[in-house]
Amino acid sequence: MSERAASRMNSSEAATPDEGLVAYLRATLSASPWHRALEPIVDEAAAFADRKVQPSAAPAQMLVGRLRWVCVDHSLGEPLLYVRHARAMQFRWPAEDIARKRVGWAFLANAIEAAPSAARDTARSPRSISHR
Repeated sequence: MSERAASRMNSSEAATPDEGLVAYLRATLSASPWHRALEPIVDEAAAFADRKVQPSAAPAQMLVGRLRWVCVDHSLGEPLLYVRHARAMQFRWPAEDIARKRVGWAFLANAIEAAPSAARDTARSPRSISHR
């Protein structure tokens, strides 16, 4: 895959999307265990945003707790950084999916930032979380 991507970047066709590569990236992302663990969290976050749940509310903070465990379990790093990165890195999903996922990611970022400071500090240091 990296050879294919590199050859596309170095060619004059680089502006032309490589649909096969995009489809491959989408398929690998969708099949990954961490993506399957995050998908329901992002969908629930989008639903919370639709229902105007406050990011500091208990249900939102419970969702952030689930996100933190996924980040620890799959070595995804600091949850807020991961959420910001994931929101920006959508691989040509259908437009309605991208919009909904971005709403979910944005809600999660706001919920992490609304967490009490001790919870934010714990989220920054996964080693301080005792693993199940």
